[in-house]
Amino acid sequence: MPDFSEKGAGRGLYQWLSRGNRAARDNLAYLSFFLRHRQLFGDVNADPASGRRVLFVSPSAHVLELNLSLVRALRARGFAVVVVDTPANRLRRFVRFAGATASIPLHEMASGATTHTGAAQAMIGSCRTFEELLECEWKGIRVGRIAASTALRKLNLGDVILDAAGRRLMLPKLAKTLSGADWARNVVDTLRPDIAIFMGTEYSPYGELFDACFTSGVDTIVREVSHRPDSLFLKRYSAENTGEHVTSLSAMTWHLARAMPWSERMAERLRSELTNGYQVRGWYSAVRTQSNTRLASESEVRESLGIDPSKPTAFVFAHIPFDAPFNWVKPLFRNYQQWLIETVRAATENDRVNWVVKIHPANAAKLGGRITEPVEVSVLRREFPALPPHVKILSDRTHISTLSLFGVMDYCLTVRGTIGIEAAARGIPVITAGESRYSGLGFTIDPASPAEYKQRLRDIRSIARLTPEQQQLAQRYAYALLLMRPFVFQSVTWDYDRPEKKPNSLYSLSGNINLKSTLEWKSAPDLAAFVDWIADSASEDYLSSVPGAAAGVDSSHRRLTLQGQ
Repeated sequence: MPDFSEKGAGRGLYQWLSRGNRAARDNLAYLSFFLRHRQLFGDVNADPASGRRVLFVSPSAHVLELNLSLVRALRARGFAVVVVDTPANRLRRFVRFAGATASIPLHEMASGATTHTGAAQAMIGSCRTFEELLECEWKGIRVGRIAASTALRKLNLGDVILDAAGRRLMLPKLAKTLSGADWARNVVDTLRPDIAIFMGTEYSPYGELFDACFTSGVDTIVREVSHRPDSLFLKRYSAENTGEHVTSLSAMTWHLARAMPWSERMAERLRSELTNGYQVRGWYSAVRTQSNTRLASESEVRESLGIDPSKPTAFVFAHIPFDAPFNWVKPLFRNYQQWLIETVRAATENDRVNWVVKIHPANAAKLGGRITEPVEVSVLRREFPALPPHVKILSDRTHISTLSLFGVMDYCLTVRGTIGIEAAARGIPVITAGESRYSGLGFTIDPASPAEYKQRLRDIRSIARLTPEQQQLAQRYAYALLLMRPFVFQSVTWDYDRPEKKPNSLYSLSGNINLKSTLEWKSAPDLAAFVDWIADSASEDYLSSVPGAAAGVDSSHRRLTLQGQ
């Protein structure tokens, strides 16, 4: 029997009774939350009519308790908060309980999809290639890119050719995206929000709403999971930086990172950050990248992979082909899949090097826990039925921690992955395959064409380790990203690895709200800092601190003055 006391009524009751249909699970999830937090989520005294309006988007994409706490903190400061709900209005009771003034159901945007079929046919008909389709816009919204990313994600595909079959595949996705664009424009024009806060902007319908917000002059902010399980990245968007990833550094942040005094203490703090997350298996735990791994010695890694110790070793860190392949990067190759194929083809032709293709560890989480072969593996098996012995595949389900690979890694190949920052900070040369958040900053090798990229792979043995100056540049970038940018929470804590947290579940019930009274919705330092930055800042990146700042970082991050600068 579960614990029916007030303290245990939440998870125990939910776990015991949640085997029914979806409606029953929804009711039990709400009951669980209500019983645990009914005293803390009391009446909201602030008058929403007197405050600015916030559009809070995609709350189910992250820990439920955190999102509802952010809604409540905004309401406590007088903001009117309108939440974009799930297609079946499954969050309406939650967000109203947290103080939201209204919710907008997503199912409204799908109602007009059939009326946009003709426009979608005309748009696809005007495109000769899939690449041309990616550039298509509708009322200022990047519908081609959004529809393509959504189609590949929904269908677990790595590539689409715009032949007759490809046009049939893309037509309903594009029609729905055109409908979503009209819906998004209507939401923004009707609601007229002052601020929009997103979690996820790559796929329909959030992508359409994101574009509609920033192109309409709405103060548009994106929150994203961090490498740490207790924090988020926050970034402000406008028409000037829409191609920048949430985890990129703005020009101002990069200037600060290069100008700030550098010390061995900072280098040691960075080394700890780059290792501790792996050692406790918390590194990007939101997508379970290291949850089942363990540290291994260099000899164990070499032996398990069967690599020749007399040769240098290059690691190819495969991207998930359907994971927003048309966002955040200007690639050398058509997409992640084509890059992987061309990279492995070059590897097969260079037996003077050990090549290890590491399949992305987030595959299982991105696939919602379904047991299926990663697209990368299927593609490689089709393109290379028999790989030569000097080319190895490291499974996404390996028990070897990524941290263990750096000891045997001589070269790192990626399009834009965080692994490139980690490797360069350790002095390992990194070859990128596209313009991205950290390319072109002086610590990576960035070929300008596919031909140059392939030549680099042929001559890879001639590439030396990073100079001390290059390595320090990489360390400064990593320090700014991993230690200055994360917004760390104490008022709400969560654990992605709790047994009751299922991948992509709507109600994670994996968080703890650590506040003691309703007064803390305003006074808790982290929640106050979050609302201050949302309300008063004009900066692109949220920064928690800047080493060497003369007077620290003010609450709005508008003034950042370094000693001696």
